[in-house]
Amino acid sequence: MDVKADVLIIGSGIAALQAALLLEEHFQVQIVTKSSLYMSSSYRAQGGIAAVTSEKDHIEHHIADTLKAGEYHHEKKHVTTLIEDGTKIMQKYLKTGLPIDRHVDGKWL
Repeated sequence: MDVKADVLIIGSGIAALQAALLLEEHFQVQIVTKSSLYMSSSYRAQGGIAAVTSEKDHIEHHIADTLKAGEYHHEKKHVTTLIEDGTKIMQKYLKTGLPIDRHVDGKWL
């Protein structure tokens, strides 16, 4: 595979996505992330974007996962805010055309 880019971002957490959105106005940007969803920190609730991403998803699941991953050192109200804001940010990114992998039906992968 021959991929050309002006900027290569390694990692796909919120900071990487924000950087890509800002840089894409002036540069060809590529994001590289782990090859397997199951190996990612986001999948294990260890990082990435805490956000409700489907109709079957629920904020309480993310709150519980985030609290558990942080060994209950967080305040629940702050975790709740983080996830509510993460959901809003992801919806905004997707509405503005953030290119992400999707299922055949167009839903987020």
